[in-house]
Amino acid sequence: QRDFALTSHLQMDNELGDIRARVPTLLSQGYFIRLPEPLIEGLSSEIRSTDASLRVTSGTLGTYQGRTFPVFTSEYSNGSATSLSGQYRISPQWQASLQIWDANNVLTATGTDSFTSLAGTLRYDRPETGKAQMSVLHSSNGATGFWLDGEKRIAGWQNNLGLYRMDPNLQWVDRNTTVLTDTQGIYARTATRDQNSYSSLGLDWAQTNVDSNPLLSTRTSAILFGNYNYQLTDSTSVNGYLGLGDSRASGAGVDLHDTSVTVRGSTSTRFSTGTSAWLLGDDVRNGSNAYNRLDATWDYFWNTTAGFSGLRSGLSYAQQTGSVNDFRQASVRAGGNYSLNNSNVGASFTYGYLDSETIDSNRAMSVVLSAGWRFATNWRLNADL
Repeated sequence: QRDFALTSHLQMDNELGDIRARVPTLLSQGYFIRLPEPLIEGLSSEIRSTDASLRVTSGTLGTYQGRTFPVFTSEYSNGSATSLSGQYRISPQWQASLQIWDANNVLTATGTDSFTSLAGTLRYDRPETGKAQMSVLHSSNGATGFWLDGEKRIAGWQNNLGLYRMDPNLQWVDRNTTVLTDTQGIYARTATRDQNSYSSLGLDWAQTNVDSNPLLSTRTSAILFGNYNYQLTDSTSVNGYLGLGDSRASGAGVDLHDTSVTVRGSTSTRFSTGTSAWLLGDDVRNGSNAYNRLDATWDYFWNTTAGFSGLRSGLSYAQQTGSVNDFRQASVRAGGNYSLNNSNVGASFTYGYLDSETIDSNRAMSVVLSAGWRFATNWRLNADL
């Protein structure tokens, strides 16, 4: 039930069944850290106005299983959870949100547990000066996490900067809705766009074992990367990516160091019959876990015509050398749909092979056939094989 009018200023939404337990927008759509939304079998009710909202959600935790007709199951989850959440616009520039979860006998990464978690955020947003947001997550086992995000546009460049620190054993809802734990780091992004091109640069640095536990190893990683996209003509565009990485692990009997270089290039061209897309990438890692991986793909997306849609054909190839598990693999794929009046049929096909040092060479093929029939104004029947 959507948009039920309680008063001239208040509306209500109600849900009953297998539903996604919503997280306030400020918490679920953060730039770097986003709190996930669990699937529950239960009910949810929200009352909202222009500047505020209040939601109550309660039910049994679970997951979806199945591809074409997914169904709710608690086979990989258990327990129940109840949430109270709200969001409020304090002023035109300031917003705040809060959510509390009470989880009972839920399955976590360390076993079945009952706990309470609380998350809140405060956001400042003014076009003239930029955006800033501070968020905190605390669970009843004493673990706490916080993250800060900032955004500002300077001379045509969109800049984002943030930092975070998440305690060990930090809990949100269950193992299917996990958050970063035992990690701290910073990130930086900058990007600009004009009529024909898009450029971006980024830097990530992260470190584990934030409490310096002598029984655990400390892993530190840093990556500097850039991306450039240029529209050569009305029908052709090119894209390039370069990433430089460094990772180290030390302590508790571990001493590892790796450096990596990743290069990717792609291009797409639009023809009268469809669009052709090529991608070529090389990932070279030197050090304790060395390897060289090459990836290449080609896809052709055919134009919709005479009832045919989603037509696609393509090839892919991957090769890894200089590692403890060298391999080669390739595949060919095709698929599409055909619609006529109230009926449609579809098919997809993939055939490939894998040649590896650790397993016998093998070939695999998959075929998916689908059909649909709208036999009445509001009714449709679908089947997959």
